[in-house]
Amino acid sequence: MAPQGIKPLEVELPLPVESYDIDLTGVVSNIMYIRWLEDLRLEMLDRYFPLENQIKAGYSRGVLETHIQCGKTIRMFDGPIGRVSNYHPIRIPTELRAMFAGFAREGPRPDKKPA
Repeated sequence: MAPQGIKPLEVELPLPVESYDIDLTGVVSNIMYIRWLEDLRLEMLDRYFPLENQIKAGYSRGVLETHIQCGKTIRMFDGPIGRVSNYHPIRIPTELRAMFAGFAREGPRPDKKPA
């Protein structure tokens, strides 16, 4: 049984934002969310289902679909945290759900003027 507040097979990672990850408006480029989803998925698989064991069992890793809903934009120095968990652990193919949250930086952004 997972500890209280932790979902089965949940993984949490700090997500680095590099200068080449941002677009001309200063926000993280949309493609970075896809890369982060893949980083989270592979970390979860490595932690709970090592690739060597999967290959020996005749399995392979793959993604059938990716759906993203954007909320708050992420900017340089925000320090996002990514979290992924197995939403349907019994069903094949399984469904993973991920979110980006827990920004490390506090206070107003330098590009925003106080109201």
